[in-house]
Amino acid sequence: FFSAAVPIIMGCGGSSSQVKYTNPKFVAHKDEYESLDLSEGELNKLLKIFKNIDADDSGQVDIYELVAALQLDSVFQQKVFKMFDADGSGNINFFEMVLAMWDYCTLSSQTLVAFAFNLYDTNKNGTLSQKEIKQVLQDVYGELRSNNVILKKAMEELSASSQKNEFDLNSFYSFTKKHPNIMLPAFEMQN
Repeated sequence: FFSAAVPIIMGCGGSSSQVKYTNPKFVAHKDEYESLDLSEGELNKLLKIFKNIDADDSGQVDIYELVAALQLDSVFQQKVFKMFDADGSGNINFFEMVLAMWDYCTLSSQTLVAFAFNLYDTNKNGTLSQKEIKQVLQDVYGELRSNNVILKKAMEELSASSQKNEFDLNSFYSFTKKHPNIMLPAFEMQN
């Protein structure tokens, strides 16, 4: 899903500022697509990817179709999906998918860490407890966590840490910098 779309999303910039969209699926959100500098050809490629994921041909993709397309399943992916489901319907339409891919695939390593932090800072107090950080890491790795040596080492260090209280974003970022592979599955979703 993302791997086929990333070259399209990341390669944006070749479109003209006044694109004429002839496909009716694109006209309703013409201004948004133009602001992302997506050409009709790029949107057609993304639409093809979307249709391949939309197994029931409903014009909407649900979490099960997305998981099947990604061939991965983690709580983190489900949380990301829910966040990008702008209307809260439990499905994403083509427009929501384009925006979600743009938003997620263009995150830098630092902003992806901040994205994950904010996703799990459910009470919005600007901190995560050790328990919440462990939950982030378990959710990011999904089923892969049980035999991942890198993750186990990071979790052990986190448990032994003298910082037993809360981690702010800078502390969390420092932790992920010290253990760069702990967020790897989240970065792999971009590829």
